[in-house]
Amino acid sequence: MSRRAAALATATVLLSSVASVIVGAAPAHATEVDKTIGYHCSSSFGDGDSDVRILATIPDRVAQGVSVPARTVTFKIKVPGRMVRMMRLYGVDSVSGSGKASYFVGSLKRPIRDVHIPNTDVPNSGGMTIKGTGRAASFMINQAGTYDVKVSKKLLATVAAHVDGSSYSADLTCNVRRGESRKLASLEVIR
Repeated sequence: MSRRAAALATATVLLSSVASVIVGAAPAHATEVDKTIGYHCSSSFGDGDSDVRILATIPDRVAQGVSVPARTVTFKIKVPGRMVRMMRLYGVDSVSGSGKASYFVGSLKRPIRDVHIPNTDVPNSGGMTIKGTGRAASFMINQAGTYDVKVSKKLLATVAAHVDGSSYSADLTCNVRRGESRKLASLEVIR
């Protein structure tokens, strides 16, 4: 395997098999979610299963016809030392990424836009934390009732490994594993 292919395979595995933490501003009535969901990810360098940890503050009650504003979400990817050692072994200086994600409120699908992981240096020792951001779109429900808030079935990302001044990227597709619940919380829409 060439150094380029090895570095990119390492970055692909890195961003497909680590835990994410997604948080937003806390609304007045909210549910604190801490859930792990299993995904199966694939790229041109192979595939594998991973668990993603989601921590979020989700409104548990809103008035019908009232817009829940868009909000910035941030996430942290905690990379274990063994994976960082592998990146160093293949000469990866830094990693970055971008992606597409969405969430559902009932059957209403809303995007999480501008998902971005800035260029993050690989440290000389130990593990590392990669931080990123996105923007969860606003939503409005016009019918009173109870709605499930769920993650989308699929996440798309482009990951890049930066080696000796060159960047190597690959597309990554992750699907929620069969049998896994996508539900994060319930939202009550009141009159």
